[in-house]
Amino acid sequence: MRKLFLITTMLAFSATGLWAQTGGDECVVADDIAVAGFGTYVVAMTNVGATTGTDPAPSIPCAVFGQNTDDIWFSFVPDADGAIDVTTCDPTSWDTDLLLYDGSGGCGALLELACSGDAITNPGPCQAFYSEFDAPTAVTGGNTYYLRIGNWGGAGSGGAGNLTIDFYAVGSEICDDGADNDADGLIDCADPDCIGVGLCGPEICDDGFDNDGDGLVDCADVIDCPIGSPLCPVVNNDECLGAVDIPIAGPGTYTALMDSTSASLGSDPLPGIACTVMGQFDNDIWFSFTPDQNMSAEIHTCDATSWDTDLAVYEDATNDCSAMTAIACNGDATILAGCQAYYSHVQFVGVTAGVTYKIRVGSWAAGASGIGQLSIILVTVGAEICDDGIDNDLDGLIDCLDPDCNGAPNCFEGDS
Repeated sequence: MRKLFLITTMLAFSATGLWAQTGGDECVVADDIAVAGFGTYVVAMTNVGATTGTDPAPSIPCAVFGQNTDDIWFSFVPDADGAIDVTTCDPTSWDTDLLLYDGSGGCGALLELACSGDAITNPGPCQAFYSEFDAPTAVTGGNTYYLRIGNWGGAGSGGAGNLTIDFYAVGSEICDDGADNDADGLIDCADPDCIGVGLCGPEICDDGFDNDGDGLVDCADVIDCPIGSPLCPVVNNDECLGAVDIPIAGPGTYTALMDSTSASLGSDPLPGIACTVMGQFDNDIWFSFTPDQNMSAEIHTCDATSWDTDLAVYEDATNDCSAMTAIACNGDATILAGCQAYYSHVQFVGVTAGVTYKIRVGSWAAGASGIGQLSIILVTVGAEICDDGIDNDLDGLIDCLDPDCNGAPNCFEGDS
């Protein structure tokens, strides 16, 4: 294999750098990124002409990890202890996979630290499927680290773009901001640093916060907030017309308690669209939400204490369950960490402001039921890129077929 290179240039200001590099085709010829001081470091990269190495696929959980073909390598040595965020977000870039290794033992003894196929959220402007680690990663001054970037798809599907490293000092944990401030992998009340601080104590059943750090919010925490207690009354969402409404106010993560222990099998048919490993949909229960802006939705039943679920999402055109169109469904998924063995998960579901959507959760196995947490993650969608073959704004129209691309250089009458 050969090393790819461009003439190296550097524009430096403050602690921020921009390098023109491509990445080495193997770990042993990784292009070095000089990380000197806290700041943002942006590296131009391309894997055009690179080959697929023999390094194994990651053995740690990775969100939507692909084939990592035509992989290229970078290395860096931070000059101080801190934390990093790494992303391939760049609207001109390609669909990437991303891995971070501790390289203190050299290329023959790499230790995986973090990886990503597709980022969980897309704040824009990014390509539709970029890579970004889910949480900050702590790094040690003087230690060598390696970054490996490849194609999510097969060989030859790569391109060029920018790799961005944000390097910053680690602070004390802030116990109510939803972030891992001290980069120890624990957020808010789940971090021992927050025991007894502010809201972090016994579960409060109506404040929308995970006070005791067990990953369960309010009535979804059935140990501390039993169903049937004054703040957690029994609800009847056994049928679509009784769907529990989940209020939505912009992008964010929304949760609701799922309890199918007293539910029955409804008369609604199974979704009439392709579903991965769909089961019986027994003892189904219903939820409803109405977004206040156009967004992309990720919905899942991941909860280590929950049961084996089926999941379907419907557009409810009349908001009375009489004109339902199935738009997404799943029986079993595997990409999230910390879940029950067989949870359900749908991603990249485009939702429209003012339209009501119904979520149906049932049991994969006949006669089964359970209790757990339903999660909805809503993110804003990016603008349509007119020449990448992807529906970036999730309106069902790709490239020049999208009116947003009228007048774009590559879009003219007759283009398709």
